[in-house]
Amino acid sequence: MKSKTSIILIGAMCCALTLALPACSEGEQVKSLGSAEIALYASPQYMDMTAMSSITNANPGRIYLIESNGSYRTIPTKGMDRAQVAWGRNGLYFSDIKNDYLLTDSSLETYQNEKANIQVAAIEFESDKFMGVFNEGMDSGVYEDQLVTAASNSAAMGSVQGNLTAVATCGSSTMGIGQATAPFSVNSPAGETAAMLVRISPLPTPHTEFVAASAEFDWQLSERLIPCQRDEVIFIANTTGSGSSGAPQPSIIGWNTITGKFAAADLSLPSTAPAVMTDQPQQWPRYSGDSLRGGFLEWVGAGNSVWSTNIMTGETRKKYEIAIGTRPQDSYDILFTEKTLEVLVENYETSDIAFISYDRETGHETRRVDLKDFKADLPDGAVIRGFAVRPHNADE
Repeated sequence: MKSKTSIILIGAMCCALTLALPACSEGEQVKSLGSAEIALYASPQYMDMTAMSSITNANPGRIYLIESNGSYRTIPTKGMDRAQVAWGRNGLYFSDIKNDYLLTDSSLETYQNEKANIQVAAIEFESDKFMGVFNEGMDSGVYEDQLVTAASNSAAMGSVQGNLTAVATCGSSTMGIGQATAPFSVNSPAGETAAMLVRISPLPTPHTEFVAASAEFDWQLSERLIPCQRDEVIFIANTTGSGSSGAPQPSIIGWNTITGKFAAADLSLPSTAPAVMTDQPQQWPRYSGDSLRGGFLEWVGAGNSVWSTNIMTGETRKKYEIAIGTRPQDSYDILFTEKTLEVLVENYETSDIAFISYDRETGHETRRVDLKDFKADLPDGAVIRGFAVRPHNADE
């Protein structure tokens, strides 16, 4: 891997018992996780939320708590575009534009925090704490994100500087990658067109600490939760003009969170592999915060397959194929855990969705939950956003 130096400054309840369009039981409030194994968030895009909240639906978002047999309970929310959920050992964390929530085995805790309507990420950053990052936008010439920290019995919110697009947990630190907006752009090699790496400090006073900036790869990463290993955040991005033709080249990048230096290696796939980073979403590498295994980044894409990339050399091999749709219009989302690969597939031609669990090493299917006509039960205008799985189900 070639080293480079960047600029551095140190609810209601519904039951789908037949896996068909479920009947709803009104007025029954969800108060615990119960035996749910999957959590899914559905919400309208931010452009639709104001109109829908005031005209047709005061709760345009919905959390689905899905059992292994396909039955599910729901929690109505005020909606959050690009909503994410984080499921830790102590509960399930999620947000809407008015509140933050922590659902545990015994209670649903609600904390009033009015916030921006676009979410960047939701993570468990300590064993008993969660963090939500939300895109607030420009304020007096400075781009800001909102940061929520939530734990049992409390949740606090504050604004931090930066336009973040990806977050990583690196030991006791939380790191962010995004656009080098003011005031950080003065330290950037290419102003606000560059990517920046910052350290996010949620407590006691939320703030971001600039680490480094680089103009050699795109700041808009395809994934919002990225892995970290030995003080380096690891991700895949197009590096600027590094290909033999001078065109952007898909590369695996390690960015050191202490020194600010980064190293990049071109992705090297077999000659028979489909192209990556194309205009087809299924060809983009998809990975998550737990995608690293040893010195290899495992990711999904490039022909309905799981790939393993050496983070030092870029050498990439195919592990196995999975079912992530048969048409380019079919969409999917993925989540790596320690032992499994979790996949959510949306069928383009029907209202069906499926949750499929694979043994991460062998590719064998270990669980499948099919929900027929599921999307017909979504709130008006809502689309499927983030999902999570119960930790012990994923890792046992």
